[in-house]
Amino acid sequence: EGLKEGFCGCSHATRPQPTSIAAAAGSAQPDRSLEDRAFQGDFALVYVCPETVERVVPRLRALHMQGRLRLFAIDEAHCISRWGHDFRHSYLQLGSIRRHFTGVPLMALTATATSRVREEIASSLGLREPHVCINSFYRTNLAYSVRHSPCRQDCWERDLGAFYPPRGRRAASSNGPGSEEEPCTIVYAPSRRETEAIASWLVGRGVSAAPYHAKLPRSHLDDVHMRFLQGTLACIVATIAFGMGINKSNVRRVIHYGYPQSLEALHQETGRAGRDGRPSQCVLFANLDKPPRLLPSKRDRETTRICIAMLKSVYKYATSESGCRVRTLLKYFDEAKGPSWRCGSCDLCATAATEAAAADLTPDCFRLLDAIQQVDRLRVALAGGLAQFTSVVNALQGKETPRKGGDGDAIGVESLPCFGTGASRPPKFWRGLARMLTEAGLVEGGSSKRGKPNKLGEASQSSSPSPADFQHNPQLTELGRVACASLERGEPVPLVNSLVPNAEVTAVLDGELAKVAKAAGHSRRGHGRRGSGARKGANGEDAEANSGGESPAEHDWGPGRRLGGRKKGWKKRSWGGAASGQKRFGHKGRQWKGAGKGGGGGASKGQDWRKLRSPKLREWAGRPASQSSGPWSGKRQKLCAAGA
Repeated sequence: EGLKEGFCGCSHATRPQPTSIAAAAGSAQPDRSLEDRAFQGDFALVYVCPETVERVVPRLRALHMQGRLRLFAIDEAHCISRWGHDFRHSYLQLGSIRRHFTGVPLMALTATATSRVREEIASSLGLREPHVCINSFYRTNLAYSVRHSPCRQDCWERDLGAFYPPRGRRAASSNGPGSEEEPCTIVYAPSRRETEAIASWLVGRGVSAAPYHAKLPRSHLDDVHMRFLQGTLACIVATIAFGMGINKSNVRRVIHYGYPQSLEALHQETGRAGRDGRPSQCVLFANLDKPPRLLPSKRDRETTRICIAMLKSVYKYATSESGCRVRTLLKYFDEAKGPSWRCGSCDLCATAATEAAAADLTPDCFRLLDAIQQVDRLRVALAGGLAQFTSVVNALQGKETPRKGGDGDAIGVESLPCFGTGASRPPKFWRGLARMLTEAGLVEGGSSKRGKPNKLGEASQSSSPSPADFQHNPQLTELGRVACASLERGEPVPLVNSLVPNAEVTAVLDGELAKVAKAAGHSRRGHGRRGSGARKGANGEDAEANSGGESPAEHDWGPGRRLGGRKKGWKKRSWGGAASGQKRFGHKGRQWKGAGKGGGGGASKGQDWRKLRSPKLREWAGRPASQSSGPWSGKRQKLCAAGA
């Protein structure tokens, strides 16, 4: 009742009231009489697609003259922006609403909009100083993960078979598709052919599955949609055509079998999982050795540039080997959580937790406890100085600090046995570990010097400061001295063994693991790729809007990676010998042909390889072999022999 009152803007006694709640008007409405009733005021809510707005402006103006038009609400407003993941030209026409109906409030809503998209929405709709309400993009019950796969048919068994074991090994369940035995799943595929092929493969394994894409009959789409909402269909394999208006609460898995077109699309589509608040999975299968290639078939130069920038963000998200995937998504949407924040549920967080739990911090704990004890003894011997925890870090890292006036911090640490024993760890690691030992009761902060103010500007007291304040005069507690002595003798200390790394320590360990993984990746790429080549969209068939089948060829993706393959006209260099056949030298884009097979008489078949445009190369090529020296002399002699 409040909804009707707010929409009509009148009391029951003064204005006629709608007889029904809502109606849809537009080309998809088979009953034309409903549209007439809608614009006569018989419905409280009228749903209109953007393509229909210009046609019905005169009828809306008539309602406005009666004072019955009270609000325009634009859903999926990210479609207005070219930087939105689902840009539609028809949404640009909605700016005329502000010109035609200046006094009617206008609301724009979207679940995925970066700051740039929000600014473009406000500008396109003519909103001046709008009230902006931004909720958090973080959903605690969604677990994101990325898995490497070429995403070919021969990979379905390994990739999707883990979610759906063969019929013989899956016990029959009487609870329906929504049960734990057969959770509701949406699989997004980049092409129409793949949706039908994957759905057919799942049906062969005894899964209640069906395809969904824009080229299927409308009756089939309506039937699939209804069965899925009613719970009689366990899995939908769809293109991006499926999803708008889907509000099924118990979707347990959203699987992308191939790169999405943007991080906004990924967030939008995975957001259909777990709306009941229960834990749900969001899995991306992609060929991590190949950047995403497919772009919309209808695009101009500006659209191409924007789409490539979006695909780069997706590729960076997918290939991350450390950090947190949710934090990457939140940062993309301008929601900062801090460099050490973790969701604790994505695959990167799970891997980091496992590796951190397996990491043995006992040697580092002993080094830190021993260094604190040695610096504390030196401070007592010097009757002052070395008052800050920085002195302990300097001693561990082997930093010699020259003598200073006053209290003389870091004087004499180079003479300690612990000097340089912790140089392999950064200061951030030692501060985080000191905080862990302080919370465990092994380290505490000592009292300030008498008569001098402490760091807060207050006069020092005889009592010790808070145990968590280890930055000033750090020293071991009685328990810490016992633990240090036990570790020195090689005895296990359960309290130390049970320590859980905090965010600072975990961040350092993650960085070290990332460096190792990166080095391993370079080594692997040097010996061969994991994948077997780029996967063409739909095997030549049309794909949806996110996969137009055309790949730009002139955009760099970083060292060793190029969107769309090699540059046009680029020739591979071949440095074979005389028997290797025709040789090509890719010097400044020109092709230089040498001797043919057999090594003789090749000068007449093409320009001689010595006639290069570079003066230095001509000079170098003209020297006798005996005058050549340096690292290139061997190659030059081989080339001279090959081209003779």
